[in-house]
Amino acid sequence: MAEDSSGADKVIASFRATDGSGVWELYRWGISVGGQKHYFTKQSHIVSTGALGRTERSMQVVEEADDGFGSLAALAVYQETGSWRDAGLAAWALGGSDVRVRTEERQVPGSVQLSIGGLRLGRRRDVSLRYREDGRWVQADAIARFADATLVAIRDYRMSSL
Repeated sequence: MAEDSSGADKVIASFRATDGSGVWELYRWGISVGGQKHYFTKQSHIVSTGALGRTERSMQVVEEADDGFGSLAALAVYQETGSWRDAGLAAWALGGSDVRVRTEERQVPGSVQLSIGGLRLGRRRDVSLRYREDGRWVQADAIARFADATLVAIRDYRMSSL
């Protein structure tokens, strides 16, 4: 498809890739990656998915085994007072298991993937572009906006080539 002067050279959407491939720019006629032009065809399609990285926190109640100190205290109190009630209170207050809360944090990496197929690069047809980004801080929103705009541009291209 020949590029015309009716806004075909206007960038619709873009993002800077972190994999070293450069800037991905969307035009009405196709996509430029690092300055290399990939043109839409009637078979062009796009698939995109993404999830942000996050921090997960979990809390766990940990109960450690009884150390037996409460039983010894209860025996001593009973011997001194002769009261089962006071002995029971001593066993409850000084014995039993040790309970504490353990908090753990872990980083869950995010991932974003973009695949655009059915493109033309020079004389080569059915060329695909693929981009993947993994890590705690991924460009999920920027790539989702790029994918949405690409889907619209592909639909517009198909409608204009009818």
